[in-house]
Order: sequence, then C-alpha cells, then structure tokens
Amino acid sequence: MGIIRQVWSRFGGKLAISSISPSPSAGKPRSRSGAIDSYLDGLLQRRNFSSKSFFIESAGLDCRKLSQRSYYVDRYGVRHFEQRSLGGMRGWANAGGGVSQKFLLVAGCIGGFMVYFYYTHLEVVPYTNRKHLVLISPQMEAMLGETTFNNMKKQFQNRILPPYHPAVVRVARIAQNSINSAMEGIHATGKNQLEYTPDVSKKLPSARSRDYVLGPAEDVEQPTFFMKLGEKDLYRENESAVDDVWVEDCRKTAKEKGRKAQTQHVDHFKWEIVVVDANVVNAACLPGGKIIVFTGLLKAFPHDEELATVLGHEVGHAIARHTGEMLTRSIFIGFIELLFLVVVQAPNIVGPASDLLLRLPFSRKMEIEADHIGALVMAAAGYDPRIAPGVYLKLGELQKLPEYVQYISTHPSGRTRAEGLLKSQTLKEATRIYLSKQGGWESSGFLM
Repeated sequence: MGIIRQVWSRFGGKLAISSISPSPSAGKPRSRSGAIDSYLDGLLQRRNFSSKSFFIESAGLDCRKLSQRSYYVDRYGVRHFEQRSLGGMRGWANAGGGVSQKFLLVAGCIGGFMVYFYYTHLEVVPYTNRKHLVLISPQMEAMLGETTFNNMKKQFQNRILPPYHPAVVRVARIAQNSINSAMEGIHATGKNQLEYTPDVSKKLPSARSRDYVLGPAEDVEQPTFFMKLGEKDLYRENESAVDDVWVEDCRKTAKEKGRKAQTQHVDHFKWEIVVVDANVVNAACLPGGKIIVFTGLLKAFPHDEELATVLGHEVGHAIARHTGEMLTRSIFIGFIELLFLVVVQAPNIVGPASDLLLRLPFSRKMEIEADHIGALVMAAAGYDPRIAPGVYLKLGELQKLPEYVQYISTHPSGRTRAEGLLKSQTLKEATRIYLSKQGGWESSGFLM
C-alpha cells in the first residue's frame, strides 16, 4: 500500500474514482482519504488485478519505472529491489524462453537421430523377408566369426582332419554345392570358393572310421524321411504348425510392400571349412562363412541329403545374419534387465526370466527361419528337400528329451520342426526347385 499512496500523492489525488461511498456499517462518514484507501484495498483483493496491473490501467504508469520501485524481502530478511522470480516450469519458461527452447531442440535432435539410426539399420532377411534390426556392421560380425573360428581351431588343433581325408572330401563337396546354390539364390557376386587350410604340420589322426567317411553304403538304412513320413504321429492333419506361420505372413506382407532382402554382406564372405574328429552331433556356420563339422554328425547322418540338410540350415544362419541380430537384441535385453534390477534387485529372478521370455523364444524363431532357408538351399544344390523333416525328427530323437523341454531350450523340438516344415509352403517350393534342378533347369534368385 506504500506504493499506492505514493502514486496517489504523485497525481495529487486526481484519480478518477467512479463511486466512493461510506461503509453501511460505519456509524459516521469516513474521511475522503480513508474512503480512497478502502476502495483501493477492495480492488487489490480481486483475483484479476495486481497492484501493478491496476495502476498501469488506471494511471497509465510506465511498467519499467514501476518495476524499478518494486522490491521484496526474502526469508533471510534481505530486501531485493527487483521482481520476485516465479517458480517451477512457469518461471523457467518466463525467464526468457531460452532454456526450454534449448531443451526441446536437444531432445528433438536426439529423437530424430535415434529414428534415423533405427531405420538405417533395419534389414530384410532373405526369403522370409522379415525385417530385423542389426546394429553390428557386417565387417564387425565377420571379424567376430573369424576370431571364434580361429579359437576353435586352436582348441581342436590335434583333431582337425587333413584336406585329403575322405570325410573332408565328402563334407567339402556337399558344402561347396550348398554355398554355390545359396550364392545363386541371392544373386551374390562375391567369391564362393570353399577353402580348407588346417595346420598339417602337427600330427593328425588317421582315417580309421570308414563308417562315416565314405557316405552311404548298401547296408545303411534309408533316410529317415521315407521311414517316418507314413506314420500318423508325425503328420497330424488337425494340428497347425504355429511356430512358422509367421514365415508365410512375412513373405505376403513383403510382397505387398515391395521389400527387398539385404545380401551385400555375403559378398565379403571368405568361406572356409574344417572337419573335427569328435563324437559330437553338431555343425556350425559362423559369420563370414566359417564352417565347422564334427564327425559325430557324419556317423548319425551317413546320407548326403541328410548332411546337406544340416549344412543348408547352418548356411541359412549366416545368410540371415542371425549372430548380429542376436547381439543387437542382447544389448536391449541387457538394458531391460538393468532397469528391472534397479527396481527388483533380484538377479536370480531377472536373469532366468529374461532368458525364458525374451532370449529363448527368439532363438527358436531363428532356428525355424534357418530351417526354411536351408530347405531351399539344399534343393537348389541338387538334394531332395523332402528328407529334411526326417532329419530334424531324428535330431530330436537323438537328444532323447521330452517335448516340453523345447520351451526352455534354444531350439524347438525335432517334432515341432519336422511338422512345421512338412506343412509349410516352403517345402513345396523347395521341391519344385529340386525337380527343376533334376530336369536340368537352373534356379537363381529363389531367396530374394
């Protein structure tokens, strides 16, 4: 009120006041100055007026001059001859707008960069045309594959078979056919010559196991597909293969949207293979085209078509860049685990839960995808793809595990894989490619 009275005295009490009347409750009329003070107090108590705005409107005072005469006292008793700053977001914005605008600009730039980074690292898998995010560059992925391959060669250096071993000759022939068909299927222009360069300076095992080095013989049983195809427990008409329905859905969506598969990374593959004399039923194709085959697989699957099924499957993993995709997902899954650990603080629960709900289902999905790609690869290489379901069924029988174990495993059960491939359009397409190959027709671009 001190400022009000000073302004009032400055203008000589000549403010235009429309109505000043004494209080009804007063016993006698109040003085003129008291009535003015009462009138001003009533105006200042209104919500839509402040002392400053009232005098600006009523007396035409300069806002800057009035601001210079304003002051307030803080909680320490210090008098400040400036306007009190507003708190919260309102004060932050009214302070000039610079801070909030900078924040929005930085947030917009970061968000735009993340969107750009995401879409520039999206790729389309050959054949299935599934879109996936891969943050690892093809060069980095190939370097990781070569490092792992060299470490495995050091680990099994005394058990690697020499290139002149009959088992190596057989495996290399089937692998080379599979590589050639895969390169034709994606129109790749890179080098597809398979190399075998073991360290022959060390003492190597001799060719003593003729039951797995010379391929099929007269007394060897027929391929498992022809043995199991007629059994009703394998092919059940009333059940649907829910694990690979997404393959046909992805292909249909990609055809409508015109997606094109990314296969440039295959041009830089340096294909190499080693055969390890170990009783392990397994094979692998690492990023960059590094193939490892164990002789235990040759014993379990003596037919070329059976071995071509496994090698086509492994080559499918490398073509689809499953290793790089798994590493990318591991980054995001690790971030999610970290957030839950901050809240829950129970690593014994968070770790297994993330494996069961995030990692393992995706791993099984990649195995199904490699099954479909492998069936086409082996068909274009001249091997009957109708044998593939029986191979996966036999793999499941060799593991001797119940069906429910597949839900806590990286691979689907053998029966699930066999039934899914039997009921898919992929096997029909692979069979047409195989019959065309047998008739002398060349197939190319079937994975695009």
